[in-house]
Amino acid sequence: MQIKTHCPMCGGNHDEVVVTEVIRKYYCHACGEITFDSYTNECEHCSSKMIYEVELKDEDRAPASTPCSSCIEASRDVEETVKNGGKFWQCLQCSTIGAFPAGHPVSNQIQGLGLEIKSCPFCKKRT
Repeated sequence: MQIKTHCPMCGGNHDEVVVTEVIRKYYCHACGEITFDSYTNECEHCSSKMIYEVELKDEDRAPASTPCSSCIEASRDVEETVKNGGKFWQCLQCSTIGAFPAGHPVSNQIQGLGLEIKSCPFCKKRT
């Protein structure tokens, strides 16, 4: 069986394909997340045991093992910005990362290495 994949960072389509004999799709009743696995007895997101198997459809996509090329390039850009004095940020809601460039009003206010934010522009695009 072949399953198409999505980028684990942005959720976009990924070129990677999962080839396996058996794969199942589980829905967590506690947190609403979907897990793909050959067998599991708990949710990988919240560790709840309240999961049940749901039908696997042709359009379902499993998370890829690596980020897509766009996300890898964006990560490199973030790393370069931080090396040049910028400040790192990570969204608590969707785990997206970014960096405020050196001299940006927000980066001048951040103490330490970085900042965790509650929502970001990417969260707003997805809703």
